[in-house]
Formats: sequence, structure tokens, C-alpha cells
Amino acid sequence: MRSTAACPRHWGRASRPMRSSPARSRPFSRRGRLVSVGAGTPGELGVLLAVECSPTFGSAPAQVVGLIDGGQVALTTVEDDAESAVRDLDALGLTADDVVVGISASGAAPYVIAAILETRRRSAV
Repeated sequence: MRSTAACPRHWGRASRPMRSSPARSRPFSRRGRLVSVGAGTPGELGVLLAVECSPTFGSAPAQVVGLIDGGQVALTTVEDDAESAVRDLDALGLTADDVVVGISASGAAPYVIAAILETRRRSAV
């Protein structure tokens, strides 16, 4: 197991629980979605989160979405392509009402970084 001391210093803060804020909850009051993006195993976990939210918490099936680099094929192969992140967000129709959460074991997955940068460009949270 790797300690957060081995990770870039900004990831040490990421291991602390995140507090809710009006900026994070406001999109949901406007019918926004929670979108998880990831590559490899973290992406698989994000898809699993999205699939389980509707039956477990009663959310609308389209309210929580999981994107994994490479789509369904990536569930059996490894992908990590920055350009596909923008294409996937375009296909999803990402808006400023959506909240995007990047999931990356290394903190350096090109797909996740590109998705977060594109999210910021579109003024989503």
C-alpha cells in the first residue's frame, strides 16, 4: 500500500473527506448529473458507482453516469486516451449543470486529466 506521502502533495488533501458546498449541490437542483470519469480499474469503479446509484439510492438512471476510457471495450482491455475524454463528454452533452468527478489511482491518467480540464472549460463543477 502506498502512502499519500509518495503522491504529489496536492493529492494528500484529496484523501480527506470532501465537504458539500452550495457550488457542488446547486447543479442537482437544476437537474444536473453526477458524472464519474476514469481509466482502467478506477474507471470500472466509477461505472459500478453509476450503475448502483439508481437501485440503491433511488436516483434517476440518467442522473449518475459513469464514463470509462474506451467504453465497454475497456472493461476487458486497457485504455487511457486524453482525446477520447472530450469526445465522451461531447457525446454525453455535458453542461454547466453537471458535476464531474475524476477517478485516478495514479493521479496522472491522461483521460481523467483531459476530462477535468474540459469540465472546467465548460464551466461545469
